[in-house]
Amino acid sequence: MIKVLFVDDERIARIALNSMVEWENTEFQIVGAARDGLEALEAIKKYQPDIVVTDVNMPKMDGLTLARLLKEQNSPVKVIVLAGRDEFDYAKDADRCGVSDCLRKASFGGGELLSSLRRVAATFRTPGEERARRPVQWDSARIEAMLTRQVPPKLYEYGRNYRALYVYRSDIFVPIKRDALDSSKETLASLVSESVGDRPPLSVVPLTGEDCVLLYPSTSTTRQTAEEDGRRISSSSQVYMNVSTGCVLSENFSNDTKLLQCLQRCREASSLSLYFGFRRMIPQEKDLEYQQPLNKNDFSSIEMILTCILSSEYEKAERILHEILSAFPQNHVSISSSRKYLDMLFEAFSPLYCFYFDNGTERQKTLLHSYGRCLILKEFEDLFHLSLQEIRESPLKADSTHYRREVRDMIGYIHRNIDTKITLTQLSLSVNMAGSYISRLFKSETGVNVTTYVNRLKMERAMVLLREPDTFIKQTAAALGYEDQSYFNRIFNKYTGMSPAEFRHSYQYGTYSHRASKLYS
Repeated sequence: MIKVLFVDDERIARIALNSMVEWENTEFQIVGAARDGLEALEAIKKYQPDIVVTDVNMPKMDGLTLARLLKEQNSPVKVIVLAGRDEFDYAKDADRCGVSDCLRKASFGGGELLSSLRRVAATFRTPGEERARRPVQWDSARIEAMLTRQVPPKLYEYGRNYRALYVYRSDIFVPIKRDALDSSKETLASLVSESVGDRPPLSVVPLTGEDCVLLYPSTSTTRQTAEEDGRRISSSSQVYMNVSTGCVLSENFSNDTKLLQCLQRCREASSLSLYFGFRRMIPQEKDLEYQQPLNKNDFSSIEMILTCILSSEYEKAERILHEILSAFPQNHVSISSSRKYLDMLFEAFSPLYCFYFDNGTERQKTLLHSYGRCLILKEFEDLFHLSLQEIRESPLKADSTHYRREVRDMIGYIHRNIDTKITLTQLSLSVNMAGSYISRLFKSETGVNVTTYVNRLKMERAMVLLREPDTFIKQTAAALGYEDQSYFNRIFNKYTGMSPAEFRHSYQYGTYSHRASKLYS
């Protein structure tokens, strides 16, 4: 950045100089202001400006005297003078005083002032000044090395402000390994370059195969341009790569250190896609807005949801989950807290889900694989809804009205006597049919054999009882007609994938074993 000091004895003039240009969008930084030449000399020592913009006519020390003193001191500071109508002809010929440029005070505006500053800046000759003005070379290897902390950022000033549009593929958040397709880090960057067209000055820097950065000189229209580019990139990525992309617009930066900070925060802010999706540009500063944690009581809704499922209250379970997830963005809950909630919910739900199917283990893996590919809140809700629909259609929960009367009678008998020991002989007597025949009939109508049906229904009841903290496992076994607790334990493990003790422990929130993460791949 090129540092500028304003000098004028009129306060309103100093305010006008500060406000007539959007300085944050230029290569210039206003470091201070002084009321006269003497005060300016002290300010120059303090702020080390590159250019001084000064009024000619001031008390104590005028602008030309200030310029002459700086020239006599061999100061590298350049001077632009602001002269009134009567002073202009004299001031503009004041090369002998070290004046670099002169503006008519009564008529110049922000454009003339900015042009004058740039004319003067173009005359800099010191090595530091040349470095500040030379074009920035965006080295992707250096930027990636900074992001991965392989090298520290250099003390390198770019000479003006820039902004970065961080572009990322949606599958950057997927915790499972993808195929090597489109893995080259140049692929996304090439698509981005094609999408935005040739509109210099603009640089596209590839980072990995999943993200890249567009770099813009910062102006008043950068945000609008970045939003338009983001929409083009999103459309192209869907058509040519069959993947969604999101983008985050950084704040201003003017050197490597600030660039690194902005890109790190952009990567943090990109996780807000969980709330906003992938077609809306996210401002970098949003990462500071969504920091609210969830407390232990907030997780109690998981217990309510699972209780509703065990009670076949599926609409209520979905309603509770919808209300909880809708509140996350409204209450600015942090992404890490939201993810923790979803992890705990699906980790608790997955063994319950697989319980209702004969191929439960494979179904559980499929469910968790699908969970790992969910990226926005609606996708998690949709997966939960589909999973509940599958439970409803499982043999244990399916509507029995279309079964033969004898099968309906057996199902009614099983439900009425679920807390007692149920034998094939008892079922035969309840429908006045031979035991070997009712086994074949029950399997042909429901898709499961009668013993499996009874055991699954008993284990579902056991899961309800085991959630009561004052109920012992031995009591639960006895209440369901199992005289041998070890046999009950084996049956429970067979259908749920865990022992009764492990099942009870899994509902003490915050103590999950994270088995789910092992099943993603």
